[in-house]
Amino acid sequence: MRHLFFGVIMALLFSGCVAPTAKLDEGSLTPRQENITLYLGAWLPVVSVQGMQSLENRNDLVGLGANTVAFGVEIPYQADGSIKASDMEKYASTARRLIRYYKEAGLAILLSPSPVPHNLEGEPGPVPENIRTEVLKSYEQFVVKLAKIAEEENVEIFSPMNEPDYKVGTELSSTWGQKILPKVRAVYTGKVMWKGALGLAEKKSINFTGYDILGFTSFPYGGIEGYKERVGSIISAMNNWAEEDGVGMVFASEFGTYKPVQISKADEPKSIQYVFDKGEGRLDGFFVLDPPRGFGTPIKGSALEQVVKENFEKLR
Repeated sequence: MRHLFFGVIMALLFSGCVAPTAKLDEGSLTPRQENITLYLGAWLPVVSVQGMQSLENRNDLVGLGANTVAFGVEIPYQADGSIKASDMEKYASTARRLIRYYKEAGLAILLSPSPVPHNLEGEPGPVPENIRTEVLKSYEQFVVKLAKIAEEENVEIFSPMNEPDYKVGTELSSTWGQKILPKVRAVYTGKVMWKGALGLAEKKSINFTGYDILGFTSFPYGGIEGYKERVGSIISAMNNWAEEDGVGMVFASEFGTYKPVQISKADEPKSIQYVFDKGEGRLDGFFVLDPPRGFGTPIKGSALEQVVKENFEKLR
């Protein structure tokens, strides 16, 4: 999903209106879960803003049958590509609180930060080409900081950036992905994931070498007809690319439907079911998108909830 955040969302985020989180008291931390073989969960892109995600409550995720939750931390960049270093502790604290909140319920964590415009209004799209190098330079210190927190909090999976191929282009994301990887490895010992867009890519143009997991996004942008077959082809391509670069696991790291996807309400469950149908036995993780409030049908309380729950129960 192309980060569907509007100015009001960022305003809420900056004002400190955050979702329920755990206290940062000293004490024993939840150990990293090393024995999960199939990761099942939801992608919550703006869970840091209270009330934006239907599945923000950890008990709802557990009730859905999830064993993992994936969420992002948005890092705002300025018009010149710089990022305010003074904001680092704020975002670090947000990440730590969310990690503890969900781990206390027994959920594994997939943490995937991302750079977004500081004055965001509407869909941000890719980082402007003329400031991409500066954004990545500034963003790097935040990635390393969050990777350190992921290590301290025993996070299971860390992704340096959500959909870097979309945010900064395939060529630059491939180069940057290899540059940032050893810096992440130096401070983090869990699994490192390339959480890409990739679903619309027609050929392999990114080096995934060194990553533990390859994640891809898939939505029925072209309509529901023929989507099941397209999903099958995407999964085949992702598995081939992963094997080529020595990546051991492949996730459908974001799938389902949201507002820009032009399919009928009746067909929305198919956008989820088809990924499960084609991915069973071929994927190591499934993360359905829970669209932020106002940007599509939420998982909780809709027909989509039962589809996800039934498939999670089947696969567990």
